[in-house]
Amino acid sequence: MIGSEKESERDMRRYDGDGPAADDGHGLQMDWSNRGKLAAFAVAPHTFRIRGKVGGDFAESTLHRYGILRKTGRTVAVETEETECSFTMRTEQTSLHIGHADGPITFRGSGKERLPLMISDLKIGAEGGFDIRFALTEEERLYGLGNAVPDRLQLRGSRAVLSATPDGSPVPIPFVMSSGGWGLLINTTWPHAFDLGQTNPGEMRITAEEGELDLYVFGGDDYRELLERYADIAGKPRLLPIWAYGLAYIRDMTTHDREVLDDVLKFRQEGIPCDLIGLGSGWNDTGNGEATDMRWHSTRFSAPTNGQDRSFTFMDMLQRHGFKLGLLMHCINYDLTAHAEFSVRQAAGSGTENASDPWYAHLRPFAGEGVASFRYSSYSQMGMETELDRKWANGMKDRELCNLYPVLLVKQTYDGYAEQTGKRPFIHCVSGYTGIQQFTALESGRYNSGVVAVVQALSMGLSGHAHTASHINVDMRESIHAGFLQPWSFINSGSYFRNPCVLEKPLRDMFRKYARLRYRLLPYVYSTAHVAARTGMPIARAMPLMFPDDPHCGELRQQYMLGPFLLVAVFTDRVYLPVGRWINYWTGETYNGGQTVSCTIPDEAGGPLFLREGSILPLWPEIEYVGQTEIKRMTLHIYPGERSRFTIYEDDGITLAHEQGHMAITEVSCESNAGQIAVQIGPRTGAYAGMPDKRSYELSVFTGGRPAGIELNGMPMPEKKTGDKAKSRTGWQYIRQTRCVQLQVTEDVRTGVRVMLSLGDPLASPCKERSMPEGGEATATASRSVSDEELILGLETMDREAIGILLVNWWNHEGDDWRLRLLHGCSLFISHVKRRGWTASEVWGKDLEPVYTMHRIRTPAQGLALLSCLARRMMDFARPPAGSDIHPVIRQALAIVEAELKQKLSLQQVAQRTNVHPFYLSRLFKRHVGQPFSSYILMQRMNRARSLLESGMKVYEAAAESGFQDPSHFSRVFAKYWGSPPETFKRPRRL
Repeated sequence: MIGSEKESERDMRRYDGDGPAADDGHGLQMDWSNRGKLAAFAVAPHTFRIRGKVGGDFAESTLHRYGILRKTGRTVAVETEETECSFTMRTEQTSLHIGHADGPITFRGSGKERLPLMISDLKIGAEGGFDIRFALTEEERLYGLGNAVPDRLQLRGSRAVLSATPDGSPVPIPFVMSSGGWGLLINTTWPHAFDLGQTNPGEMRITAEEGELDLYVFGGDDYRELLERYADIAGKPRLLPIWAYGLAYIRDMTTHDREVLDDVLKFRQEGIPCDLIGLGSGWNDTGNGEATDMRWHSTRFSAPTNGQDRSFTFMDMLQRHGFKLGLLMHCINYDLTAHAEFSVRQAAGSGTENASDPWYAHLRPFAGEGVASFRYSSYSQMGMETELDRKWANGMKDRELCNLYPVLLVKQTYDGYAEQTGKRPFIHCVSGYTGIQQFTALESGRYNSGVVAVVQALSMGLSGHAHTASHINVDMRESIHAGFLQPWSFINSGSYFRNPCVLEKPLRDMFRKYARLRYRLLPYVYSTAHVAARTGMPIARAMPLMFPDDPHCGELRQQYMLGPFLLVAVFTDRVYLPVGRWINYWTGETYNGGQTVSCTIPDEAGGPLFLREGSILPLWPEIEYVGQTEIKRMTLHIYPGERSRFTIYEDDGITLAHEQGHMAITEVSCESNAGQIAVQIGPRTGAYAGMPDKRSYELSVFTGGRPAGIELNGMPMPEKKTGDKAKSRTGWQYIRQTRCVQLQVTEDVRTGVRVMLSLGDPLASPCKERSMPEGGEATATASRSVSDEELILGLETMDREAIGILLVNWWNHEGDDWRLRLLHGCSLFISHVKRRGWTASEVWGKDLEPVYTMHRIRTPAQGLALLSCLARRMMDFARPPAGSDIHPVIRQALAIVEAELKQKLSLQQVAQRTNVHPFYLSRLFKRHVGQPFSSYILMQRMNRARSLLESGMKVYEAAAESGFQDPSHFSRVFAKYWGSPPETFKRPRRL
């Protein structure tokens, strides 16, 4: 299709992709065969816009006209090449190739190896509409479209009609992105359809009966980049007021003010945090609220009129107890387009009179009284059926307006409230379209929607919307778990009485626990929301978004990441853990990733919750509502990994000042290697109104064991002794039950704070005494000398506390140079691993690197820390995976070994008795026990023999009891295993 080089022309041009070329036809245009007029231009180095129509010039798109789609304002360098048969445009990151005649249009990214997006066929209707087909490869996965496909996350093989009408989907978003590294946005408000390989598995087809062809194509290395580049055009999710990330409770339809005040007192008396009480349509004297003369119900609510004292009114009492008030609104068939057109004229300086009242004029009095939130729950804001001949003020008919209407509604509400109050509005609704994320939160599904509502919320996140949440069903444990671990949390009573304060005690206690956890996590959630507002990355992140290269994550519907560190599973007890290490939040158990695990859910929880290794969680103290007290001290829970960081964002939480840069940013990082953990808390940068003068932090670092020492900004930090006052801020404390170190630090506004933890003994307390074997001393302190044999025997016990004591005492052996001691210890551990049938690389992996670079270890504390790390990893490797039950066959095999250790035992015999094949038993045994069957038998026999010898038994007797008929053979095996002959372990019998 491409002409010869001598027929081609090359040119370097610069296009203002958002200027006239984009909207009034002065850019790159061509007559494209007999298909009509085609325009193409780069709006960013990674993004092209393609438009097509038959006859006439390109007009400004509706979504641009009303300020819903954004203009990048970038001037893009473009290299062009034209031949007789094709035209090519190249930016520094992408290229667009257009065949002049019937050839395809191909969009290709650069950088990583990515699949091209190829338009294989394109038809443009003379009277409007289009039919466009894209080739798909077999392995491509597709995500997006809002909730247009309500029960699926991965869309390949589905079909959807994008129409925000009662017979369509509530929030269709015409954006789709591919695992091939491309994304696509259809810029139209007309209904249209996506066939994502349902009819033809190798093809995506987009059709519309009306409207012009107008699309954006994006290139990116992964879904994150594609989402951010889409959000650059469609708008980033704007921050909610910080209190909106807490709990919202929406009352039943027929409530009155005294019942609301009773709820206020119940929430506070029960200690259940909550920030918003919303009212159903019963607050309005005009019934369902369709009329524009809305007013408080005359018998249910007493509200002050203008000029009256508002003290001790219904609204005042809510505010005294820290509650905000929200109202349900019904806006149906109101002509929003008149004000939309007035705003366009006003911005252009060509009109000052509004033809009709804007919708927000009817909400303004309530906002003036203190109402902080507005809710739109109607799925049919233009009536139950669209009318083909109805014409709106801007000239549109219903079919063209149906997708646009819900966006105009929340945009005008948002703009009006912000202008009136100077604050961020909290709007939540159930329907929307492109750009909706800029103005409102969304409710997903209906009450009792369960998994489907969560899938829809995750799909909305994959479509650029960060604030979608599902209903909390207060009488279902799983729903409480899911509802509190989403971007925002709400209960909708509807026509029922769903107050958590009157649940039976076990469920009420569980609800309170989750609500308190939610409020403690607010700085983590709010910082993640700041990231969404900057990049488009959602708060609740579908697994393929976080782990795009893991094929197991592609279609996971019942789990997601809440921010970068928390893995949430809902309505299930099975969780897939991606590669890495994970900590069960409820039990503290550690899991290796790359597997699916079944979890035992505690009675006080409603589902699995995991922490990614490296997690840094900023937490608030327990509060009843946001703003109850000034947060001067923040808690940081740190679960050390190899390297991790988290950025804490803070602002006034109420106004829009953060959009002008009025905020504070704190960088927190953690690095762990060679038995040392370094925590760095940077100084706060930036400022905002009401920012605390000083900030202190309470650190909880989950080290797994007591550290040998801690340095704060390069200076040793003392350990708190037993009996010290709990409120003392100096010193650190080790909490044995949770295996974490706690300390308090105060920020340094110039250099920040650096905490260095040396894990001399991450296994147990080095000071605790332990009993000695019979025949020795009754007790001995931690300063006792320990032999190599005792240390290795201790490793067999799998007792962390005992091993910690032994390792420290072995290390402190007098007369040895600590470097030689370190070399000798590494050699002992490697020999022990080989003796158990393992390899060093499979046991320690990357933890072996400090052994290879031992010259970098400078101090004895670092040397001991390395050995402690190696010992811990050995025990982790030997222990069966947490959360996985021992297979019944293995349980039976272990019982046989224990009962018949002195008999002849072979893999074949045990396999026959457990009714499995020897090969299967061998694999199963190593997976659950951590070593081969023969190695396990030898270890058990050697441990028994040594114990018998130390109790005073003769060599031949110990040999027979351990399964050896030949004492000479026994002696050779024993000496090879323990490094010393049996006689050295004999003790005389006690009389």
